[in-house]
Amino acid sequence: MCNIKYILCTIFCMCAYLHAAAICSDSISDKFSYKVLENLNYCWDNNNIVYEDTNSKDTALFVSSHKYIISPILNAFCNNVNEQTELAKIGYCCKHYLIKVPNKLKKNIQYYSIEINILSNIKSHAPITSKIEELKKQDYAIIDIISEAPVMCLVFVEADYLVAVTYNMFYDFDDVLSFSKFFVKEHFSTK
Repeated sequence: MCNIKYILCTIFCMCAYLHAAAICSDSISDKFSYKVLENLNYCWDNNNIVYEDTNSKDTALFVSSHKYIISPILNAFCNNVNEQTELAKIGYCCKHYLIKVPNKLKKNIQYYSIEINILSNIKSHAPITSKIEELKKQDYAIIDIISEAPVMCLVFVEADYLVAVTYNMFYDFDDVLSFSKFFVKEHFSTK
């Protein structure tokens, strides 16, 4: 009789577990499964790479990230031409990620490729500092960057880090925003 109670209890527990798993299958962690395709860490100061933590020794990746993503964002923060010329002296550290995210909606696009740059230790520069303070009060901002591809750039502040997300303009904006915020929060919680 004791074995039957044990078996029934085990079956009940397994059914309860499977039911809970079925209900939670669309949880946030399942919704945002992703794969990091590229991860680069570098610091930039006075138009030079001063630190790099990556297996790649191809400095063109760092220069490209700085020239086509980071510089246009910092330039957009500065309205004055004189302030923009001073940006050559600006310094920062960047954690760069290229991420492949499955598209759950399956609308002609199977996955999103999103580039996330997390900037820290930005040298104090009045226009940039004031724009970062503004962004802390807002949810996000869209920055125009020049590109041959149809690319959008989303910028927000999370935990005193400036986060720049570039993505194809045909991707679903709400998906990109929610995934980016999820990824950055997950990234910071592991530290």
